[in-house]
Order: sequence, then C-alpha cells, then structure tokens
Amino acid sequence: MKLGEKIRSKRIELQLTQQQLADKVFVTRQTIFKWELDKSIPDPLTLTLLENALNSKLHAVDVSQTKGVQNMRLLQNILGVLLFGILFLPFRMGGVFIKKGWSNPLVRFIVIPILIVGYLLYINSLNMKAFYLIVGFSIALYLTTSVYFYSNNAYKES
Repeated sequence: MKLGEKIRSKRIELQLTQQQLADKVFVTRQTIFKWELDKSIPDPLTLTLLENALNSKLHAVDVSQTKGVQNMRLLQNILGVLLFGILFLPFRMGGVFIKKGWSNPLVRFIVIPILIVGYLLYINSLNMKAFYLIVGFSIALYLTTSVYFYSNNAYKES
C-alpha cells in the first residue's frame, strides 16, 4: 500500500476531513490532497506529525520512498545550480571578451542579440515564475558585475 493510500484510509477511519488533518499537521488542505494522490510526500518532520495525528506508523515501508524523493530533489537542485552557472557564466565572460570587439558591427548587432535571444528562449522554457525570477536575478547580477568592472576600470584610469 502506498503512502497516500495509507494516509487516506487512516484519515477516513478516524473520520477526519482533509482540513481537520491539515490543521493537526500544520499544512494546507491542498497538501493533504497531494499526499493522498501521491503527487508529493511529507518531509520527515511532517511525517512524524502526521503519524501522531493518525495514531499510526506510516514510514515503516515508505522511508526508502521518502529518501529517494529527497535525494532526487537534492540532485535536481544541484544540477540546476550547475547548469545555471554553466549557462550564465559564459555569457558574462563572453561579454568581457566581446567588449574588445565592440567596435565591430557584426559582434554588436548580430552575435550579441543572437546570444541574448537564445538565453531568453532557454529561460522561457522554464515556468513563467522561474522565468521572471531568473531574468530579474540575471539583470541584477549583470548590473552588479558591470558596476564592479566599470569602477575598477575607472579607478585604474585615474
């Protein structure tokens, strides 16, 4: 029996609504709904609260499933950070090198716009919240590094 099925059957056995169980475990009703459909699983601390609320041991069989999902999430987060670093840093480094050829119209009006469009299409392939977040973060990071490089160049010229 899957974790979601165990939660649902025990909740019904105790005659609790999803909202009542959610209140006992300090989560939303939608979270209970997702757990019961096995669309997500509770973290270890919430699982303990859930077991106490349902007076039942749920994790005896499902600890491996919980750890597997947590390991997968950790791997996805690490992979995301690495891919973002791999994809963003070349643009910044390319910007530094392109600055040398900035007077060349081919670089200024063809290469840079193609790189920007490609980057934005990749980011847009994510969901819209991530798109706005990453574009905002990218602009802030670009401006910060640009100010840093500008201030270093201005300082050296004085």
